[in-house]
Amino acid sequence: MRCEQRAGRRRGVPAFALAAALALATAPWGGRPLRAAPVEPPPDAEEGEDYESDASDSVAAGVVETSLGASGSSSGRTQGRRRVRFQDAALTGDVRDGTDDPLAGGAVEARGGSGRWKVGTLGAAWARGLVLGGGGEPWRVGTSGGSPPARRTGQGVRWSTGPGLEVFGARYREDALAGVRAQRSGVGLGLLADRAGRAHASLGIARDGLASELALDRAGRWRAEAELARGADPAAPGARSGGTGRVRLTLRVRGGDEGFRPLVEPRRAGPARALAVGITTGRATAGGGSTRSRVAPDSTGTRFAPDSTGARRRRATLETRASGALWRFRPGVAGARAALEFTLRMAQHDRVSAGFEERHGARREDARPEPFRQGAWLEWRIEGERSALTLGHERWGARSLARGTVRAVSSATLALRGPLGTRWRISHSVHRTRGGERLYVAEPETDRVVLRTLSGDGERSRLELEAPFAGGVARAAAGLGASAGRAPRGQWSLTWTRRAAFRRAR
Repeated sequence: MRCEQRAGRRRGVPAFALAAALALATAPWGGRPLRAAPVEPPPDAEEGEDYESDASDSVAAGVVETSLGASGSSSGRTQGRRRVRFQDAALTGDVRDGTDDPLAGGAVEARGGSGRWKVGTLGAAWARGLVLGGGGEPWRVGTSGGSPPARRTGQGVRWSTGPGLEVFGARYREDALAGVRAQRSGVGLGLLADRAGRAHASLGIARDGLASELALDRAGRWRAEAELARGADPAAPGARSGGTGRVRLTLRVRGGDEGFRPLVEPRRAGPARALAVGITTGRATAGGGSTRSRVAPDSTGTRFAPDSTGARRRRATLETRASGALWRFRPGVAGARAALEFTLRMAQHDRVSAGFEERHGARREDARPEPFRQGAWLEWRIEGERSALTLGHERWGARSLARGTVRAVSSATLALRGPLGTRWRISHSVHRTRGGERLYVAEPETDRVVLRTLSGDGERSRLELEAPFAGGVARAAAGLGASAGRAPRGQWSLTWTRRAAFRRAR
């Protein structure tokens, strides 16, 4: 087995070098920021399983999109997928259907003079999410890393007048719930109840950089959370940059009874007590003016640099993000994290990100606590007019300074613009983990992002092709993972998507 492991690591080196060589030979460079921090699924996801979340894209007003697809694996199982979504001034819809698709479902929303009606999947959130929506992860403050959104499971009907009044009835898993919430001048009061007579009240306040919520149940158990943000946002459009630094400070505090559980998703209750602080700074480090070109990404999220003709040279900027968090679910079940990340966006359109993080403790009350871990990561991203290259390395250790490696992954991704409107994306990673340890890599699909879980020692390769076809865009992707002592595991997907403008009746 040791021979197989060593061979697996040697096979990954030529592919990594080949991707770099191809990119260096094909294009001038440019860049756009991309999240570089390690990814992980939400705490309520099943451990050791791949996780799928909705891609954060949308269709323009007056457009209807139809998507047909299929996916499968080397085990021989094939799954079909369909999706229709549209948006207009008075009507919006998004419906998915597929065999064992975790994102299946949908909703239609109608807007009129009396308010808005929504039927189907409800993704509402009240205030800080303590009663409805799911509380945030306390360790995600001030850093660019993050978990994908948790999947919504509620199906029902909601009527609202915008921010003023909201009434809904829905079924979440096995419980039927009804709720009402009124809001005015940044103060919202809501009440949620189920068929068994259990009820929760929510009081939320949002104004002047302060967002808070107090939640109560009928037994008198309570939970409260407040987040305060101060300073200029370095990423805010129109922010002044003439060589001056900008700092944003975020402070989050949570407290309450350990027995408090939301009616909607008890597993998303999060820790009963938490304290987190995040600091983000940004500073211009070179002159020359910034480019105003905007280039939309392709279906995988890849951005290419704008055409150099007429483009103005942009400033080089350095951003720093630091965060620290302490939390406790109950006595003996607690956790802590601290992270520091740097992102340098250079005038030549390169971007380098590096980070360091320490973590230990439980992410979920019913999961085994993680032992002490320190991790570091480095990513270099270069984007040109016809290609984009990303090289990265991530390492976690059981001792200080990430020593005593327990999991590590090196990756290379090359995206190319080909002839006839085609786009190619080639990625390869080499990973190594100890027993019981897992890594996650993000693989973007047309309508979702899949977090693949990796274990053991091995490699993973993926090839994607996107091309115009039958008035739309066809996309094919194939991935193959191999680990020492295990048979290779492959996945594939085919998708055809077409967007068209509404034809209005005269």
